Amino acid sequence: MEQGTQLYANKKYPELIKPIEKELVQAKTETILYAPDGQLRYVPLAALYDGKQWLIEKYRISNLISYSLSDFVAKQKVLPSILAGAFGGKGGERKFGQTALPGTLKEVAAIANSFQNSTTLQEEQFSRQAIESQLKNHNVLHLATHAEFNIGAPEKSFIIFGNGDRIGLNEITDWQIPNVELIVLSAC
Repeated sequence: MEQGTQLYANKKYPELIKPIEKELVQAKTETILYAPDGQLRYVPLAALYDGKQWLIEKYRISNLISYSLSDFVAKQKVLPSILAGAFGGKGGERKFGQTALPGTLKEVAAIANSFQNSTTLQEEQFSRQAIESQLKNHNVLHLATHAEFNIGAPEKSFIIFGNGDRIGLNEITDWQIPNVELIVLSAC
């Protein structure tokens, strides 16, 4: 291991874990659920080091990407109702400044063939408006398309639809998705 990495891990342990260490031991904690915000998203909690052990050697670490995902109340099992979108295009071509993804058409067709309660939107029909209008009717959202994730500038991150529409990651938090239990981002 690089010495700088260990020094950083040593430095962050006293800031993030040491203040709650006694409570973790008293509660006989086995798993830490970590829902970071802001710059803490870039701190790998499992790699913190107390001078003797890595945090991952003491606890199981689960990173939650959103505080809203911490609702652990058991839900009734329901059959998948999938809304799947495919960017598409023909191999070797460019579409809306992006490389075509013809395999996404086969991907969403396979989903539709495997799950009866599926809605697929392909190419031009795969638009932001079409997805947003159907979100409440499905519990799985499968987007087989291009996306760009800009570390350090999340406001410039986006997902592109098959008709060229884009949605910024900051806009996705406005989506009303009360029934969606799983979102799959596939392709590029």
